[in-house]
Amino acid sequence: MNGSDYVQIFFRELTRIRSFAAIFLSPALPWIELAAFIISVIFVVMIIYSLAKSKRLMYEADEIWDTLFAGATLLRRRTMRGWKDILKKIKSPDPAEWRAAVFEADKILGHVLRLSGYKGANVEERLAAVPAGEIEHIDDLKRAHTARERLAEDPGKELSREEAFEIMRIYRDGFKELELID
Repeated sequence: MNGSDYVQIFFRELTRIRSFAAIFLSPALPWIELAAFIISVIFVVMIIYSLAKSKRLMYEADEIWDTLFAGATLLRRRTMRGWKDILKKIKSPDPAEWRAAVFEADKILGHVLRLSGYKGANVEERLAAVPAGEIEHIDDLKRAHTARERLAEDPGKELSREEAFEIMRIYRDGFKELELID
């Protein structure tokens, strides 16, 4: 017996097993196909739902898109989405949400400055790299960033609603001047 004989025997036995199984599975085959289809649809819907709800995936897609096609429209769209999240947080009665809003606004500012070409390892350095008179609210933005830094240095520091609103007003004015929000 050579190798091809073994292959022929294998396929002959496989065909016999298939024929034997078909006797038992033939009546149930439409139900098995239906069940497989339903399970597949459920899994596809779950995957789509998970991807749609995943902010991480959306953030990564925006990063790639902004890197490849950095333009004012794309940056504006992304900033508007982030600003809407910030507004939800600042309207919350929870002071922890106010803090998070300040951190997110500063993160957006840093990202915008980086994409605008201002050099620096962090937001403070990028703000310092902005030439005098180029951004009208630059001193206010520096003050807001300093407030954010104080919050980061002292996690126990209380942030009043008035302080949070004032910091958000500064970021709002800066983003409006940069034509990133309405």
